[in-house]
Amino acid sequence: MLSLVECTNRDLILVLTAGISLAFVGSTIYSVYFGRLAKFPGPKLAAATLCYEFYYDIVCDGRYSWKIRELHKQYGVLIIRPIVNMTIDLVRPHYSNQPL
Repeated sequence: MLSLVECTNRDLILVLTAGISLAFVGSTIYSVYFGRLAKFPGPKLAAATLCYEFYYDIVCDGRYSWKIRELHKQYGVLIIRPIVNMTIDLVRPHYSNQPL
């Protein structure tokens, strides 16, 4: 077993990078599947990262707002978005007897 004295800077950087990566992945998995916002509908990739929004805004020439409209049609009035953002579809009337 290596002692702290025998570790090189490269080893310490490797351990630190692995620890930070593991913490990020663990935090993302927890927030998407077990966190408070996990019960809300929406694509899991969009809830976990900003890559979903980046793809539709940059690669698809700013079509993210149209994608949000499609997601509201697919998942309903309330959908989860990147990290801890949510959107509410305010176009449909909310005074109907339909459950959310």
